[in-house]
Amino acid sequence: MTMTKMTLQTEGDKHVVVMRRFAASPEAVYRAHTEPSIIQKWLLGPDGWTMPVCVSEARLGGKIRYEWAD
Repeated sequence: MTMTKMTLQTEGDKHVVVMRRFAASPEAVYRAHTEPSIIQKWLLGPDGWTMPVCVSEARLGGKIRYEWAD
């Protein structure tokens, strides 16, 4: 998956819009941001870090929890 440079834009004092284009289907990008097994592969810290806890419930009232370890 290739992607463009990320841009940030503020809307008022409480919102930030983050934009980036991916050479992937919208469904694949959505899965990459909502499926724990995929998130654990790309949302890492420095070399040697892992994400042993990844909860991502993409639904109303759902929970998100990420824990990293080195």
